[in-house]
Amino acid sequence: MRRWGWFAWVLAIGLATVLWNRSDSPDLLRDTDTAVLLDTIRKNDNPWRWFVSDWPLFNHFYRPISTLTFELDRALWDGNAAGFGATNAALALLSIVLCYGVAAQLAESRAFGAAAATLFALWHGPGIPGWLATAAGWLVWLSAVAGLWRRNAAAAVLALAVGLWAVDELVPLSSPKGAVLSWIPGRTASSMTVFCLAAMACHAAWVRRAGFRAPRPSGPLDPPATRNTEPDPSRSAPTWPLWLGSLLFLALALGCYEQAVMLPGVLLGATLALRWRGWRAPWWPHAAHWALLAVYIAVRLRFVPLEASGYQEQQFRSGPGVAVAIFDYVLPTATLVWQSLRSLDLGWLLVFSGMLPSAVAQFGLQSSALARLLLARGPAAWAWALSTLAFLPMAWLKPFPHYDYWPASLRAAFAVGLWLLWWRLAVTAASHRAIPAPPRPDPAPGSLPRP
Repeated sequence: MRRWGWFAWVLAIGLATVLWNRSDSPDLLRDTDTAVLLDTIRKNDNPWRWFVSDWPLFNHFYRPISTLTFELDRALWDGNAAGFGATNAALALLSIVLCYGVAAQLAESRAFGAAAATLFALWHGPGIPGWLATAAGWLVWLSAVAGLWRRNAAAAVLALAVGLWAVDELVPLSSPKGAVLSWIPGRTASSMTVFCLAAMACHAAWVRRAGFRAPRPSGPLDPPATRNTEPDPSRSAPTWPLWLGSLLFLALALGCYEQAVMLPGVLLGATLALRWRGWRAPWWPHAAHWALLAVYIAVRLRFVPLEASGYQEQQFRSGPGVAVAIFDYVLPTATLVWQSLRSLDLGWLLVFSGMLPSAVAQFGLQSSALARLLLARGPAAWAWALSTLAFLPMAWLKPFPHYDYWPASLRAAFAVGLWLLWWRLAVTAASHRAIPAPPRPDPAPGSLPRP
């Protein structure tokens, strides 16, 4: 497809998904948090107040930018729930489109970006149909059987390990639909996601334009460089607007939701991901990202009380739940092993039940999949790392679906990258084993005599 073809596809699938799943029920405005929030806004009638105070629920959060979306809806729609639902849908659509931009930039493939955005869009609805997940699971097992039949045991095991993880990734950690389309306060996360993805897209484009790709050995399929080779016209375009854009969107994201404090680290991770693929760019722009984060922290301390509110004390958590939430992103089967080990008081019954052996086997498969993922140095590796980093601070809070919204946009790229890796391993497993060439005599027949 041409340059704008993939974008048109993403726009169409995103628009169809959010329109089909958007909510215009009057219950949107009857939620307790929503009712109190809108009532406070109506009484104050001063949109600029939220830049110098706690946000309308007064539970010690600094969210002036996302609060402006509520102010705008109140001015445009007032008591019309359909209008509020339309704003939620618009933010979701922007997130889907920007997911395409980020994935396409970091993977250097518009087709890859379109696949990631399509999966992310489907997560806004009922999700992947059960029959499709079942069919994908059968494909994974058939590839392993074919690999064993061809006596490619190593490739078969790797294909099985990566494929099983890829099947699990078809289902999101928690559905974004209920968080951002049918719950008004959930737009704090969706508006933050819009600005986070915009900052990531700007920054990735800046790295690829302001930097250069490290030279690599030419392969047999690489076209030769000639004096008639046309240069990339985008290389001559100014790069400072992209850098300023990343700063602007970082500031807006920080003003939407506290999870955005991870964005400077994610931008640094995006730079490392592109550096992993051979791109080299200056490091100094990252200093501005961290300096802006420091300014945000200072402003927040100035206008929001430092001590935890009653709501925050209820939401904070510690103990095993934190580790489980993190392992769900890093290596989900580690939770199975941990739960099995906690049941060791059953003694030998645990072994006979198959719980521990099954957990250890799954953990081994997923660990080998992760090792192969990192060795592949492909887009799935950076998406896995960045989605985990984006979610990290939310592990210490009791779970809500909108905590996973920004990470889910990156997790979609991880799922697509896993399927690409599985396909390469499956083809290798199902193919005939390579026949080694006979040793070359020295000197070769017909060669000139050497002293």
